[in-house]
Amino acid sequence: AQLPKINQTQGNWITVPPECENRMDLFSYQQYGSSRLWWIVALANADMIKDPICQPGSAGLWLFCNI
Repeated sequence: AQLPKINQTQGNWITVPPECENRMDLFSYQQYGSSRLWWIVALANADMIKDPICQPGSAGLWLFCNI
């Protein structure tokens, strides 16, 4: 199945804070109000996050969050 493309023109680049290091679910909760939307962060940043389960974003990494 083909995954949808995330438009990176409407959103913000946000630094992963230390409390969300290696936790896409916590980062998603901070940005979208739901930990269940972690996959949107992973999909929007697929060029930087190759494996969101085993190697999610580290603190200080800039990630795109669409709105």
